[in-house]
Amino acid sequence: MNRDTLRLFVTAAFAFSAILLYQRWVVFSAPENQPVETPITEIPEPTQDIDESDPEVPIATQLLQTEESELPLDLTLANQASDSLQDSQVAALIKNDSLTVGLDKSGAITLVELLRHSVTLGGEPLALLINNDKSKYIAQTGLIGSELPNHRDPGWQLAPLDKNKPNSVTTIFTNDNITVERSFELAESGYLANYIYRITNNSTQPLSGRIYFQYLRDNEPPIGYSSLVPSYYGAALYTEDNKYSKYAFDDFEGYPSSGTDGWIGIVQRYFLAAWLDAKGQREYYMNNLANGDVRVGLLRSFGSIAPGDTVVVEQPMFLGALEQKLLEQIAPQAGQGISLAVDYGILTILCAPLFSLLSFIHGLVGNWGIAIMLLTLLIKLAFFPLSAKSYRSMAKMKALSPQIQRLRERAGEDRQAMQKEIMALYKKEKINPFGGCLPILVQIPVFIALYWVLLESVELRQAPLGFWLQDLSIPDPYYVLPIILCVVMLGQFKLNPTPPDPTQAMVMKIMPIGFAIFAIFFPAGLVIYWIVNTILSIAQQWQITRSIGQTANK
Repeated sequence: MNRDTLRLFVTAAFAFSAILLYQRWVVFSAPENQPVETPITEIPEPTQDIDESDPEVPIATQLLQTEESELPLDLTLANQASDSLQDSQVAALIKNDSLTVGLDKSGAITLVELLRHSVTLGGEPLALLINNDKSKYIAQTGLIGSELPNHRDPGWQLAPLDKNKPNSVTTIFTNDNITVERSFELAESGYLANYIYRITNNSTQPLSGRIYFQYLRDNEPPIGYSSLVPSYYGAALYTEDNKYSKYAFDDFEGYPSSGTDGWIGIVQRYFLAAWLDAKGQREYYMNNLANGDVRVGLLRSFGSIAPGDTVVVEQPMFLGALEQKLLEQIAPQAGQGISLAVDYGILTILCAPLFSLLSFIHGLVGNWGIAIMLLTLLIKLAFFPLSAKSYRSMAKMKALSPQIQRLRERAGEDRQAMQKEIMALYKKEKINPFGGCLPILVQIPVFIALYWVLLESVELRQAPLGFWLQDLSIPDPYYVLPIILCVVMLGQFKLNPTPPDPTQAMVMKIMPIGFAIFAIFFPAGLVIYWIVNTILSIAQQWQITRSIGQTANK
């Protein structure tokens, strides 16, 4: 491998490393736990169904701008609610095969535990929504309008549980002018739920107003978040016109304020809480509150209700893990673009088919680690012709090493003459000096794509290979894989032409150690891919070098 080839190889490796380091630096340097000083954003006025001259509109807007720190909360939950539900103040608790959901008497969701996902291996269920001294992340809903009840109103009463609807909780508010029956219904299976409002006008005048649905949370990183793993958490909004967009909690700017489709919610690595598409006009809002909390939600009008009439308004929601097969199933009715919450970024075009293939293999073998190995084999087979051509070029260059060394000795300090003679030799032997680096450069996007697949796919969270590797989505806790990687990379470099320059030779010896150090921070599944790919490359390169050597000796 000559100087230019080595320089290209080192540059590519450095660029890839720099990208990963930059991602970590961005996460590490992001401001945390600091209140936002910008003014609270005005919630957009409705585009239809509301009489702008009605004096209730300014009052309603002012209501939503009230600082949440001033609002009384009726619940105090323990950090691990599953250990202390009997002592908590949850007014109603329902569950299905995937979720445990706790609501207070106002109908707000103050607890969501994911029964199929634990905080640590074998530990307590992971709490997606929770409200305690350490964390605040809840869902609230209420009405906006003159004498209409919001989520703080003390007039809400919890209705007796219906034995025929074990996954439903109903809260009721009534006065001389209005009766509101609000039901929260949890799907029999999975992560879907639904708020259903039945609003009856008890007065003698037409009644109009709006309903808000919002997530309120502090600005703290999610449970289990690490600055060493670059992963997005923040608000997300999808509409057919604007497609999928992300908004950091400290940068709520430029989002579409209204629409007739789409969904809005909060994304964190592996998980999503979102208000789904319910069709019809809605107003989106994202606010930073003065106490540092953030609020993400939507407003919907319930129109004008004639005296004695009742209207029904439904708002579906998603509370759970971003399991891709499930997202594909619910997309038609829940909101197109919901699968984009699994955020692979600009490499989605590579990541999506890679995950689909990996998932298919997993369905056959039942182990994600083995599936990664088989996927590596398939990728290697796909690149086999290109790799073979490159390895032949490298093998020929290695065979020419004695001649190149003699040219260097003869040229002495005249580097220009030396390079000219070496290039002439390559041309004579029909060797491409850059051919050895081509398979590496081509596979770098695939490598990065697999990195994001392992990082963002909840299916691989806490997925074991076996032995000491019980979670392929985190680094090897005992550093065995990085050591193996270092050894196999040293073996691979021994098959390459030895650079005549001592400095270049030293760099080649150090590079495997450098890559092994980076592998300490990579998900174990990615290092497995790297090791298997390197072993397959060694086998292919050894066979080609051996065959060229046998041909040369004839």
